[in-house]
Amino acid sequence: MAIASETTANLKLPYIAAGQAQKHVTHNEALHMLDALVQLAVADTDRTVPPADPAEGARHIVGEGATDAWTGRDHHVAIFVDGGWLTFAPAPGWMAYVTGEGRLRVWTGTEWATMQDDTPTELHNLAALGVGTRADEVNGFAAKLENALWSAKYTGEGGSGTLRMALNKEGSADTVSLIFNSDWSGRAEIGLAGSDHFEIKVSEDGSLWTPALRIDPASGAVTLPQTRQECGLRNLLINARGLVNQRGYVSGTATAAAGRYTLDRWRVVAAGQALAWTEANGYRTFTAPAGGVEQVIEGLDVVAGTYVLSWNGTASASVNGAAVAKGGTVSLAGGANVTVRFSGGTFALPQLEHGTVPSAFEVRPFSQELIMCQRYFEKSYNLEVAPGTASQMGRRNQNTFQIATNHRADIPFRVIKRAAPTVTIYNPTTGAAGQVRAQPDADITIGGVYVPGGAGCMIDFVTTATTQAVYWHWVAEAEL
Repeated sequence: MAIASETTANLKLPYIAAGQAQKHVTHNEALHMLDALVQLAVADTDRTVPPADPAEGARHIVGEGATDAWTGRDHHVAIFVDGGWLTFAPAPGWMAYVTGEGRLRVWTGTEWATMQDDTPTELHNLAALGVGTRADEVNGFAAKLENALWSAKYTGEGGSGTLRMALNKEGSADTVSLIFNSDWSGRAEIGLAGSDHFEIKVSEDGSLWTPALRIDPASGAVTLPQTRQECGLRNLLINARGLVNQRGYVSGTATAAAGRYTLDRWRVVAAGQALAWTEANGYRTFTAPAGGVEQVIEGLDVVAGTYVLSWNGTASASVNGAAVAKGGTVSLAGGANVTVRFSGGTFALPQLEHGTVPSAFEVRPFSQELIMCQRYFEKSYNLEVAPGTASQMGRRNQNTFQIATNHRADIPFRVIKRAAPTVTIYNPTTGAAGQVRAQPDADITIGGVYVPGGAGCMIDFVTTATTQAVYWHWVAEAEL
């Protein structure tokens, strides 16, 4: 085959001509070129002036605006050989490893572009992929990252946009979370968002986050903080909305003695002070006196553990005499009574619940709240009628039989009391305490209350009649 050119097509290596004298010169020139360009690795790509004392075989890619021995050789490959510089113009597709950068570059025809800048548009059938770590046979995909972002285009009823999922870690393991957001407004966060609780949070704008689901790490209990739970029993405080008022207490009325109960389960601590309130939106906002208003929680309802106290308003709070901040936690012993007190300000929707993070206020049905209150205080009067009022509605009626000189009557309670209560009898016609009304009209003083217990009691009175129709009201109090 005849050689039509004096050099090779790609590297331009010189051929040795037939009958050529001093063939070694041409051969050595070709070797110099091979040594310069094969397995090409250069020190740098931005040098414009040749180094002052280069080593034999030193290679560089000449930078833009070169001078001295490299003048006019921008982007060429330069090698120092036999005391001088040889330069070679690159062809598109030439690759060079730049030792000073630790990366490959490729000549595009206009620049030495980094290989990393040319992002692959497709990857298929990979056996393994590791990001920040090594994948293996078990974990075909492995990633070791403190922050990551996934992004996808979408088109839906709300328009088109980008859906992003970010993995954030802010310095410690307990703040790792996945954050989903979109171009319109919706955002969601999943993970240990600033606490030990695994949570799912949502946000309209990315600034205010609301927990929708929470898992307690100690118990594994799942709560839905913003979901209304009609019949739940998370809140240890009874009548927390303040709507049950069996005593008929009037807002702002001064109490005659210390420890007097007002609304059910709430008592004013100091004598002469009062509990006041305003009512709206299905609950009452209380104004606690300086001396405080408190509720004693029965120990039977308390399981040992950590509890969190929350409320709305300006009042200060304490649990068993120790101050507690809004949203603060306390450690409670199981089976022991707990006193929760609010002082010197407003409070509404108070809640003491097991855990470390407050959940949404628990709304129980009024009927259930009333029954819970009646374990401690119950009356025969209609709910809106204060004890001691002259009222025939709800009175107890019974035909009694004479035993010796005494008549006896039974009082069964609707709700079993926590202990034997203090029972007071009222005349429904006059409202007088300690009397029953007899038929025909007569006011009879009772002799006493007998066999009092959680389920009921008996009363007796003296009359000369063999049988007697009597009626009366009663109040049973078994407060802590």
